[in-house]
Formats: sequence, structure tokens, C-alpha cells
Amino acid sequence: MLARIHFFGLVLCLTPSIVCLAVAIGADVTRGGDFIAQWGTGQSVIAAIGILAGILGIALHRKAVKDEQARLRRYSRTILFAFVPPMIAVGLPLLAAEWIASRFPADRPLPSVYQQPDPTLGFALTPNRQYRIVSEAKDFDIDVTIDAYGFRTADADPTDRSLGDYDVIILGDSHAFGLGVASNETLASQLSMKLAGEGLPANVANAGVPGFGLGQFLLRMRSMKTATPGTVFVIWINPLNDLVNLSMAVDYHFPKPSAVVSQSELQFQPIGSITNDTGFLFSETFDSLNDTFGLRPKPRWRRSELLSRLAQASPDPLVIEDGVIQLVDSTSPAQYLIDDEQRIQEQPLVYASRYWPEMPAFEPHRAKLKELTDAVLRGAARIAQERDWKLIAIVAPEGHQHQSYAKNFMRQVEAAADLGPMEPGWSHNMVLDALQANHIEAVVGTDGVAAQANEWFLQNDDHTSAAGQRRLAGLLADQLIRLQWIPRQ
Repeated sequence: MLARIHFFGLVLCLTPSIVCLAVAIGADVTRGGDFIAQWGTGQSVIAAIGILAGILGIALHRKAVKDEQARLRRYSRTILFAFVPPMIAVGLPLLAAEWIASRFPADRPLPSVYQQPDPTLGFALTPNRQYRIVSEAKDFDIDVTIDAYGFRTADADPTDRSLGDYDVIILGDSHAFGLGVASNETLASQLSMKLAGEGLPANVANAGVPGFGLGQFLLRMRSMKTATPGTVFVIWINPLNDLVNLSMAVDYHFPKPSAVVSQSELQFQPIGSITNDTGFLFSETFDSLNDTFGLRPKPRWRRSELLSRLAQASPDPLVIEDGVIQLVDSTSPAQYLIDDEQRIQEQPLVYASRYWPEMPAFEPHRAKLKELTDAVLRGAARIAQERDWKLIAIVAPEGHQHQSYAKNFMRQVEAAADLGPMEPGWSHNMVLDALQANHIEAVVGTDGVAAQANEWFLQNDDHTSAAGQRRLAGLLADQLIRLQWIPRQ
């Protein structure tokens, strides 16, 4: 009996130390970074307090045992009276720090180097920047220049143009942007060259933004009020990726306006604030999917703002050479594939959330997504008609249907998540139906893909390669010439 009392007494004496060390180490667990090696000042101070509290706790326990053996006072009386001050000394500062952290939240580091918050779109490309982006695993080394409008340009020193100077504006996500593709090999550059070769010189803007979804395509189109009548707007759609983005309120930690259909009218809900706790979050229309895929943030009472603050890793300093920001990933192809498998095993539901429209198990949500997609495309067609613009869509081939790497990735996710079979192609067909229903011209880039599928995409990545961009540019140029939308000068 006495031994048990002494054991519980020792645990009680060590409680302040355990609490402090748990907070310090828990920050590393939350952050997912290297233990101890990347500790900041706050963690170090709390850990030091924890160690000192542990030493004092052991000393207190030993004193209480000696006092009891000398019959000065009972062990439990010594522990209880001596325990209160250290608990107050540790507990009150931690509670105060938690209150301050919750009342005065720190500015969150931006989730991306080349994107910045935007009050209308959620996020946009940071203007007037130059980058060198390298990926050994995906086999590309490219230079990227962003002009004052947030357009990617092929010119190292872009000339100033007004929005009205462009004959063609290409909207889209990272595929239209040309992630992994040299500036002179993007759809915009290739289309410009092909039209010029036909005696139809045209200024083509690359307005693609990595991470954008269909809703943001529409919002950006709305914002370009100074584009002149007759301007051709091209919407590059990668169906699955862009539909998933449409269903999200937070994408890669960036909040964005959520598209909803209310009383048959398309509306966009306000944008939230950047959070490190939520990488992805479905919008109100698809809210139940947050529970299915484990994306819903913990209730406020279950989250520690202090722990989150301590876990917030400082961003790596930018490497800038001659005014060019260097973004270099030297992961080898073999290691990249190993990391892929490990990430899927660790977070199968998060990755499965990027495929949900291809899962028959979510048929009721598919119906909502279909309604939302139709409303967005109808809105784009209406704006084009009101402003006397031309509108055409590109429906690009998708890696999970045609590329061996992306197919294998999808199958790994399918097996790990165990949410039922996937049926690739539903998103593609639904988008084609919505375009047809809204009388929007479309270029479908699937002809001949099966024979050269892996050449259409980057290595170990489902982004469109330079060869794919050239093929789409040729199809688009032929369609624009047939429609006589590019005037001869």
C-alpha cells in the first residue's frame, strides 16, 4: 500500500514536467518536422521549464519519503502541500500563453512561394516575379516569369501591355500555366506561334494559376472587364482536378470563395482566413464529405492555439540568384516513388478526397457537383455573351485515365482508402455534357492519346508535357481558324 502511494505521489510530482515536455514535443508531432533539431525559442523555454520541474519533482518526492521515515509528517501531506505551488507556477503561465495565442493569432506563413492571397479569387500569382523551378524526379528545369497582371509570359523582361491588347486569354489551373514546361512551350506560346504561322498574329495571355478550379476561372473572367469585345477566352479544363477544386473551400491551405447554387442562382461565399490546420476542406455544399475523408478541423475546445503557434515552422529562406527565386527539388525519381507510397499509406483518405467524383459511392454528391458545374459554365457563357467575347473550352486528357504513373497512383489510393471502386471517366463525360448543354465550343484533346499516353504527360506527374501542350495548341488553332474568331490584320 505504501509503495503504491509513493508511486502515485511520484507521478503527481512529475506532472508539471510531463505537461511542459508534452507541449514542447507535441509541437513537433503537430508540425511533422524533425524532432528537437528544429525547435524554436518557445519550445526550448517550455522544455527547459519541464526539465527543471522534473528535477524539483523528484527532489520533492525524495524529501517526502525522508520526512515520512523520520516521522515528521505523512508522505501524502508533504506532497499535496508542496505540489500546489509548482502546479500554479507551471499552469498559470501556460493558460495565460494559450489565452494570448487565441486572442492574438499570429500571421500565417503563405502556403506557396509563388501565390499570394487575393480578396476576390482567394489566391493569385504574385506579380512581377521570376523563378527557376527544378524537379529531378519529374525531369524538368524551367524558368518562369510572371508579369504585372499575374500572367506567365515567355519574355524574360515582359513589355507592358493593357488587358485590351490581348486577342486570346487562356484561363486554367497549373496545366494551363504550364507547370514543368518551358515558357516557350506552354499552350499560350504554342498557340501564338501556330496562329502566326497561318498569317493570324495574335497576342495570347497565359492566365493559368496553379490550384484554380472552375469557380475561380469564372471569377477571374468576371474581373477582366477591360478586355475588348471580340476577345477569345479559352477555359482549359482538366475535369477531375478542376471539379474537385470546385467542391473545395480550402485548397492546399489557401481559402477561396465557395461556389453554391441557391434558388437556381450561382453565388460565391466569403473567403476564410489562411490556416495551417486545414490543408483541404470541402465547401458547404459538400460538407458531409469532410467527415468521410477526415478533413473537418477539430472543435476549438479541442485545439490548442499555443501548440499550433509552437508547431508553426519558420519557412525556409528564399534562395535568390540575380533576382530569380530558386525552387529546386533534388529528390531522385526512385525516392519520389517511395515517398508517394509512404504518403498514401499515411494519409489514404486525404488522397482519396482528390478522386471522389470518380467514385460511384458518392452518387448524391455527384448530382450536386453536376448542378454546380452547369451553373458555373452557364455563368461563363452569359458573361461572354454580355461582353461580346468569344468562349471556347479545352477538355484535356487526364493522367489517371491514360498515364501509367497516374493510374498506378490512383490504384494505390483506391486500395489504401477502401471506399469502393473508382470509375475513371465520369468527370470527363460530365464536363462534356455540361459544355454541350450550355452551347460552349469545345476542343477535346483525347484523339490519339492512347498510343502516346506517357509522352503527353511529365515524368512521374500527370501534368501536361510540352508534347501535349503542342498537340492541344494545334487542335485549338484549327478550331479558332475554322470559327474565324481571329481577325486577319
